[in-house]
Amino acid sequence: MKKLSQYEIKENIFEILSAYADYCDKHGLRYYICGGTLLGAVRHNDFIPWDDDIDVLMPRPDYIKMQRLLKNDPVRTYYRLISFEFGNDSHPFGKMIDTRTTVTAQYNHSDSALWIDIFPMDGVPDDIRKCSAHLKKAEWWKQMYGRAVARFGTGTTPFRALFKTPALLISRIVGWKRCAKTLDALAKTYDFDTCDYIAGIAWSRGPRERMKKEAFIPYEDKEFHGRMFHAPACWDDYLKAMYGNYMELPPENQRNGHFMDVYWKEEADR
Repeated sequence: MKKLSQYEIKENIFEILSAYADYCDKHGLRYYICGGTLLGAVRHNDFIPWDDDIDVLMPRPDYIKMQRLLKNDPVRTYYRLISFEFGNDSHPFGKMIDTRTTVTAQYNHSDSALWIDIFPMDGVPDDIRKCSAHLKKAEWWKQMYGRAVARFGTGTTPFRALFKTPALLISRIVGWKRCAKTLDALAKTYDFDTCDYIAGIAWSRGPRERMKKEAFIPYEDKEFHGRMFHAPACWDDYLKAMYGNYMELPPENQRNGHFMDVYWKEEADR
């Protein structure tokens, strides 16, 4: 198998994003670049230089509709949507993977192919205290899930590898299936269409996820890697909530990617 360079990895996942965005536009599905992808679009008009993944949000109704459409009309023959919800993956949200690739990750064993993350967006309570409690609970289970799928004996330093071992043991006892099932249930607690506030609960970052639906849903196109993609209309408020002064670069010791090796399968056509 041929090992892919960082440049080739980014080109490959950008290809997935482009095909996915075209598919959404073709079928009238709403999507929004988010997280580090939106930050990269606004700050760099491209990938964050040290980042190597792509994140998008989809309103739950569109996420469900996409699942139905994909049964008879795939994005591409070699792309596949996987999730705990679908019974073909451990993650409590969607991943569109390129089946022509294989991945070996340094710190976890939950990714098997190159991907883009597709996070369903769900309703949250209007009451800010109830909403914060709901999102904090989801964030706690997200952290538990991350430890449940982490590799033992790995860390950015030997001390960190040793320090996290007890937490990994507890999380393994709880199990990734329970974590994913709980996150999926929490995400679906409140209906997207009937709520005034929304968030990506299935992979929550806590209370900062909460956004006013009417401010988020109208999209504004942003340039990313030479192409325009849909972003939330409230992109500035979103990025401030997520990252604070988002135009300021983080310290060099916080500029981390996914620590993974990616290979092109020998039998795959390029």
